[in-house]
Amino acid sequence: MREELLQFIWSAGLFNQKDLSTSKGEGIIIYKRGVLNTIAGPDFSDARIRIGESEWAGNIEIHVKASEWNHHKHHLDKAYNNVILHVVFEHDFDVHNQARDLVPTLVLSGRISKHMLSRYDQLKQAKGAIPCTDYFPDFPKIQFTSWLDRLLIERLERKAQTVELIFNQSKSDWLQTFYSCLMGYMGQNRNKLAFEELSRVIPFALLSKYLDNQNQAEALLFGASGLIPQDSDEAYVQKLNSDWNFLKDKHQLNEISTHWKFGGLRPEAFPTRRIHLFSTLVRSTQIFYNQLMQTDKMEWVSISAEHTFWKHHYNFNSHTEKKLSSEISQGLKNLLIINAIAPFSFFYGKYTDSQEHIDYAVTLLENCRAETNKYTKQWASLGYSATSASDSQSLIELTTQFCMHKKCVLCPVGKTLISKP
Repeated sequence: MREELLQFIWSAGLFNQKDLSTSKGEGIIIYKRGVLNTIAGPDFSDARIRIGESEWAGNIEIHVKASEWNHHKHHLDKAYNNVILHVVFEHDFDVHNQARDLVPTLVLSGRISKHMLSRYDQLKQAKGAIPCTDYFPDFPKIQFTSWLDRLLIERLERKAQTVELIFNQSKSDWLQTFYSCLMGYMGQNRNKLAFEELSRVIPFALLSKYLDNQNQAEALLFGASGLIPQDSDEAYVQKLNSDWNFLKDKHQLNEISTHWKFGGLRPEAFPTRRIHLFSTLVRSTQIFYNQLMQTDKMEWVSISAEHTFWKHHYNFNSHTEKKLSSEISQGLKNLLIINAIAPFSFFYGKYTDSQEHIDYAVTLLENCRAETNKYTKQWASLGYSATSASDSQSLIELTTQFCMHKKCVLCPVGKTLISKP
């Protein structure tokens, strides 16, 4: 028995409620089981019960063993003085609150279906990434879709927390925050921190002064990145070094401290390639920002490179005969929408109380192509294929935040399976 299961059983009333009594033999009538508390304090609040001849309103605390009350120091905590009922699976100890009053205890052992406990154990012991693999195909699709809608908002809420950190670092500058979000995800997971630091070392207010001169814009970005070779026969690289040394002294700039990662990356995702691509994209940052502020359709605008060096280089030191594009690929555009633009719009909407921008974030994902990764492939094998980024993001949230941690009692699918007769 686990506490999370006991909380679910109590919340849903999935126990034999006939002739309930405390461990001391006083009759119990439950009028309201309360609301699950997700912050510190007793597990359920706003409950209402009758014990003997007295009616009580207050909190409910759940434990597997009654003695856990003292193990968790509740007997010393005034916040637990308003607990009107201690619900346990096993009663091994009489407990008192901080005021030294005996806390009434309800024992659920023998009142819970063995089939329910067995189904819960099956889900907990499942070997696969998705515990309900054997049962999911029979779960109503309309209920699952509704669950995914909620998960999408939860995922955007979590991503908005990262945007908020950037917003605070940017001293509440919305345009700088947007710029940092865009640049940060150019590095995706491997180099995200390095790109975010680069966006702080070369802020948009500074870079925007040089956007009419791509060589100087790239000199700022590549110079601060610390990636420009000191010795090179290439005229382009020599020019970058010259411009960087001038601009570094003029604006008293330093290189970033975060180490760049090249290992395990496809050449197209090398930091050098991504910085170059960003230099063609960044000149349209203000346009993208304005589109977002007006919740207009996102129209991608990138400026072609003015030189040919990056048409045949993945980094400074290796030449390729393959002709490379300086345009942002559709796949990278989708990733920027999913991981930078939509979360920014969602946070902006929450911060400014703009439902229009919250809805815009969801619309961006609904109109964006679904991701294809190990998570979406797992659900596709069970018969549910993502049709848009809103689906794929929801499935990633479900898998990484619930399934992988086997939080089945917090998932409608798991709840249904556990409580099903």
